[in-house]
Amino acid sequence: MPSAGEVLQTEREVQGWTLTDIAAATHIKTDYLAALEADKYDTIPGAVFVKGFIRSYANYLGINGEELIDLYLQHTTPERPQPVRRKVRKSSFLRRTQNNRRNQGRWVEVGIVGMVICLAAVVVWQVL
Repeated sequence: MPSAGEVLQTEREVQGWTLTDIAAATHIKTDYLAALEADKYDTIPGAVFVKGFIRSYANYLGINGEELIDLYLQHTTPERPQPVRRKVRKSSFLRRTQNNRRNQGRWVEVGIVGMVICLAAVVVWQVL
């Protein structure tokens, strides 16, 4: 079974067109048309553009573009977009809980210092 690029190239040559003629008529760069015919889809910016270029090129040649897109999909696996990694924001409840834990540690220190001061005051009062 021929690839989409082979079908496009064969049909173009049968009709007597050059890549420059097709590029002028479809407004697709000659480099992209050559990449389509060579089945080098990774040189084209993305799967959406590849499908559009195949459809436009095939329709200009008078062949069914949708069938060629199906043929392209059978021979390749389009790249999947990578998920966007976002910084996870902590919920306000979680931030308050963490702040409260930090503050609790400080209150223990303040309480110990206060108790030492009170104990020192009681000792001084007893001695006098």
